[in-house]
Amino acid sequence: MKHTFLDRLSDVSLENKPVFVAFVIVLTLIFGYFSFQTRFDANISNINYMTDEQKEDMAYFQKMMTVNGGYQKVYAVTSDSTMDGALEKSQHLQPSLDRLVHEKAVHEYSSCSQFVVSMAEQRRRLELWENFIERHKAELTTALRSAMQAEGFAPDSFNDYYSLLSKRYQPQQPAYFAPLTTTLFAGNISIDKAEGRYNIVNVLSVKDKDMQLVKAKLADKDCFSFDITSMNSAIANHLSNDFNYIGFACGLIVLLFLWLSFGNLELALLSFVPMAVSWLWILGIMSLCGMQFNIVNIILATFIFGQGDDYTIFMTEGSMYEYAYRRKMLASYKHSIIISALIMFIGIGTLIIARHPALHSLAEVTIAGMFSVVLMAYIFPPLIFNVLVKTRGAYRRRPLRLKNLAVMGCCAVVFFSQLITVTCWDLSFLGFCRSRRNVDYGSEDTNSGCSCLTYATSQASYSVLKG
Repeated sequence: MKHTFLDRLSDVSLENKPVFVAFVIVLTLIFGYFSFQTRFDANISNINYMTDEQKEDMAYFQKMMTVNGGYQKVYAVTSDSTMDGALEKSQHLQPSLDRLVHEKAVHEYSSCSQFVVSMAEQRRRLELWENFIERHKAELTTALRSAMQAEGFAPDSFNDYYSLLSKRYQPQQPAYFAPLTTTLFAGNISIDKAEGRYNIVNVLSVKDKDMQLVKAKLADKDCFSFDITSMNSAIANHLSNDFNYIGFACGLIVLLFLWLSFGNLELALLSFVPMAVSWLWILGIMSLCGMQFNIVNIILATFIFGQGDDYTIFMTEGSMYEYAYRRKMLASYKHSIIISALIMFIGIGTLIIARHPALHSLAEVTIAGMFSVVLMAYIFPPLIFNVLVKTRGAYRRRPLRLKNLAVMGCCAVVFFSQLITVTCWDLSFLGFCRSRRNVDYGSEDTNSGCSCLTYATSQASYSVLKG
């Protein structure tokens, strides 16, 4: 029967090569150190694809949309459970925004608070209007009538104007301003129907160097501020933190199900260790090669983690089969793993030549991940399994168990603690006897007594060690 390249590759037993295993362990320590330096790229714009011409056009249009270029939009938002409350908070924010404009920290800002105001602000403005009309109504009407007659207007041409001066206005509900809020100021008002919150948005034009200053000065106001870049980064960071939590939780769940599946803690840990080591390799390789996780490839990383789980389970099952039936079957399991890994390499790894950053990052994680999980599945399950069931090339009478190792460790601790205790006790009595020997009491009896104590202590030590 002719053996293919995959057959010869499946027959390689890396776990039986001590130098290679030691080299892998050293690399694991190195990758484990660098794994803490792996970063998550929170800037979603870095995974967008644009040609050089498109980037130049985008920069040109962004410059045209700002005055003198270099300005970014910062959104200062006031929120309340009622529209009137949100408008009131936005009105209180206006002096702070005006002050920032005066200090040149903000170039300009747009807001609906000059036209759509709260009920309290309406009352204040109406009171000012009424006081003004009360003082100047006669002057306004008399001067207008004189000018009308001089210019030849009809006497009733400005009756509507006189009606406006005589009309008594009342504060109106926010719905009264719908013609403004649904058209001109539609971008300044946001309603969260799910949470029952009303938001008034003030849009600020701020230079890049002043963004943190503006946000800091708005931090102590009754509002919150953000820009698009920081908002996308915050979302991505939350996803990254959630992914870390989910990763640890899933790892524990996988370990629990492996334990329930195999019915043996040793086999569960044997299958779990390669996954943990391969994750260190993935993070370390990405850190050393300058690769970063992003919102796209981090999803694929979970899939690769699952593939590694399957591979280690296959290798553990193969080792158990060989132990149970004394037949060489591990090579066939390795053959299946190689085929599965090659499919992943061909299917996703070829995206390494893609120009799109997101697709390219998928290929990077696939290459680093599949190489790591396949190598760890090849080495650690049979290596650890052979340590448990073999000694000096022959099968043990009973496989090593964590319970037996724990009992042995406890016995060793008890033995050495008793040995140290008895030795210290013996030495203390010997020191006591020597000090009494130096006392001049005509001391042959004392010396014989010390000798008896020493002999008794020695017998006690012997009996404890023997027991």
